[in-house]
Amino acid sequence: MKGKTDIHWWRYVLNKLDTLEMGVEMQEEVLSVLRRSYDNLTEKDVQKCFLYSALLPNDLERDDLIMKLVERGLLNAKRSWNEIFDEGNVMVDKLINHSLFLDRESELVMHGLVRKMAWNILKESGSKMMVKCSKNMEKIPHIREWTIDLEAVSLAKNRIKEIPEGTSPNCPRLSTLLLFDNLIEHIPGCFFTHMNALTTLDLSQNIFLTCLPHSLCDLRSLTSLTLNECLNLEYIPPLGELQSLLRLQISCCSIEAAPEGLENLMNLEWLDLSMNSKLKLVPGSFHPNLTNIQYLNLGGCPGIGVEDVEGMTMLEYFSGTFVVRDSLNLNRYVRETLDRGYGPQTYLIHYWNDEGHWEPSSREETQIEFDSRTRNIGDCEELWYALPRDLAILSVENNHQWECFCAPLSSNRPKHLTDISLYGCRNLKSLFCLSCSLCANIESLQYLSLYDLESLIAICQEDIANLMPLPSLIGIFSDLKRFDISYCHEIKTLLTPSLVPQLQNLEFLSVWNCNSMEQIFAESYDDGIKTTLPTLTTLYVNNLPRLKMVCKGILVCKSGFKLVITDCPNSCQPRIEYVAL
Repeated sequence: MKGKTDIHWWRYVLNKLDTLEMGVEMQEEVLSVLRRSYDNLTEKDVQKCFLYSALLPNDLERDDLIMKLVERGLLNAKRSWNEIFDEGNVMVDKLINHSLFLDRESELVMHGLVRKMAWNILKESGSKMMVKCSKNMEKIPHIREWTIDLEAVSLAKNRIKEIPEGTSPNCPRLSTLLLFDNLIEHIPGCFFTHMNALTTLDLSQNIFLTCLPHSLCDLRSLTSLTLNECLNLEYIPPLGELQSLLRLQISCCSIEAAPEGLENLMNLEWLDLSMNSKLKLVPGSFHPNLTNIQYLNLGGCPGIGVEDVEGMTMLEYFSGTFVVRDSLNLNRYVRETLDRGYGPQTYLIHYWNDEGHWEPSSREETQIEFDSRTRNIGDCEELWYALPRDLAILSVENNHQWECFCAPLSSNRPKHLTDISLYGCRNLKSLFCLSCSLCANIESLQYLSLYDLESLIAICQEDIANLMPLPSLIGIFSDLKRFDISYCHEIKTLLTPSLVPQLQNLEFLSVWNCNSMEQIFAESYDDGIKTTLPTLTTLYVNNLPRLKMVCKGILVCKSGFKLVITDCPNSCQPRIEYVAL
């Protein structure tokens, strides 16, 4: 490798090493060469992140690795979460570019020799650790291996079932304990007794664990506690004494109440209670005194009141449900907090009535990219709702009150709205009136998704009465790129003559399982014979038993246009004219 500076050479050699049998002398020589890649990481923070990554199992996704670094406090310097994740992604890129990580289909892999090199560096620095990840171990290491000078222990991704009763490792210097992704059923009451220096504890993905011992309450140096996907975990002891705690994740568990003492954790910055379907929260009584909270994820939990977060002035990221008793408090929060830039810049806000709450199918649905601004409305009455000015994504799910999508939102001016999704709204007959403030101010709509709207008969109200909308008010679809509609069984004509001319930026259209659909593109009022869609690349039409035609005349599309029509027994193939546009 002498003189080889290109990254692809180093990646090639590392891959070849996977299949080589090496003697001790060759191993030492290779480790020496790899050490240079580490030394070339001139930033100490990047080196620290790399060394900590060597304690973690392989095959972590990028975001998971970044979160582990956040939990360890390696990326948190009292900045915004957006900045922290930007830094994390840059660090990961640097480690990949120095061939210290391999990026394999979104998973990050550290070669065994690279990991060994990292362990050697840690040992040289005087760090004492025990790392036994992904070894298929069924028992925790013997007590004699838990030496008094241990600083880090990683036993992640094993099959450990039992920690023998009475096990109490004497590890007063231990700061990191990673036991995630095991099969632990019980932790002895004395297990944490002699771990007073512990700062990072991860017990996630122990699906048989039902309770945690009271010795957890004495870990007063703890800054990060992670309990994700402990599916049967029902009891967590009081946490009020853990005043150093900055990050607390209790998600996808079986707890019925938030841990006692949660309101006392005044330094808490990251709180994730998502996907705890049994958790009982009372609107108006959720801990507003946690004023340092920057990240709050309550997705998949019962709703809280908007007043519960108004005191969280540091909040940057929120995912959860606001219970709708009336629209006044919600609208005041939007106008006085969100619109003035005082609230979270990243949010996934759900509005629901008192009788239900948002029930996502996975934890991933409760998470959003930083700087994403999403609002979801459930089964609420036809009140007037204020939309945040910077709202980008709006969805309405299982709302059986509204007959027109825009009516309850008619006074808004959502100039940044890019995505609209409507799902399972039983009584919805139309989407837009094209004359209210909402319709007149949608300028950036790019994605429209309609699913299971059993009463929908028209996209625009004017089409129900065969009225011609004013030309100045029909630009709502001018930026639309993708349109999906399925299981809407009453609508007969999808795109009427007033809408077709707007679709000059449409790239993808799919129409599935709409039993009454007879025509996709209606002919224009002047009986023009051509329907021109200059950017359309894909049209999927499937299972439309009454479809007569895609369009009456000629469909004009760009070269490379793909048309797929299946299970439409009464439809004829449209005439297509390809042009270079």
